[in-house]
Amino acid sequence: MIPSRRHTGSLPIHGDAFSKAALYKDRFLLLSQMLSRHKVFPNQPLILTCQISDAVRLISPIQSLIGQTGRRWVMGLISQLEDGHFYLEDLSASHEIIIFLDNIYKITAGFFVENTIVVAEGEMLLEGVFQVFNCGFPPLEGRDKSLQFLAGHDSFGSGTLTEQEMLRLAKLEREAVNGNVVILSDIWLDNEEVMGKLERVLDAFENEDFVPCLFVLMGNFCSHPCNLGFHSFSNLRSQFGKLGQMIAPIHG
Repeated sequence: MIPSRRHTGSLPIHGDAFSKAALYKDRFLLLSQMLSRHKVFPNQPLILTCQISDAVRLISPIQSLIGQTGRRWVMGLISQLEDGHFYLEDLSASHEIIIFLDNIYKITAGFFVENTIVVAEGEMLLEGVFQVFNCGFPPLEGRDKSLQFLAGHDSFGSGTLTEQEMLRLAKLEREAVNGNVVILSDIWLDNEEVMGKLERVLDAFENEDFVPCLFVLMGNFCSHPCNLGFHSFSNLRSQFGKLGQMIAPIHG
């Protein structure tokens, strides 16, 4: 497991460069741990069964592809380090290795974007380009199995849930049969057009018999960067207040 990082003092508004790198590293490690628990895998993170085939495949570290011939399987994160050129990266890769993700011949069903972790089959070409033939998501793990290993683990550093809280959440989960979740991103609180359309969406659900059990509103919450040069946090705070006033009259 990846240990949670506890802070004794006040947290800064903006994370540092190490925190951003650690985010991607931890996510990759968690996925590797999940793969190592799959029932058809040997007990090591480099062997997995991909969705593309039922056969057991050996996953090669990307760094080991140099000088290798024949088809290889890799697990990596899709990134675009140069405009128009896509890379596959894992924890073994170094900046000197050039791995392009190009000319995908076959992919499984899914939505693939930058920062997506995928399993890919291909071969290293003489010019140092990894030619991908098959690409897909790693196999999933059932919720019950995940809870066997993650139950009681403080993933976010905010403390673990009490037994009473777990029972309450379990009851809510049993009652939420066929519940739907609406996820909206780029809720720019300082943009009147965005706020008007958000209000229209909420009003539309207010008049429906079936209402989603949960709305998730994601940022960015400001149309321009809230970096160290941003000095209008008081305005942003008041805009969150207006959002609350918009949500408060909704019955649910």
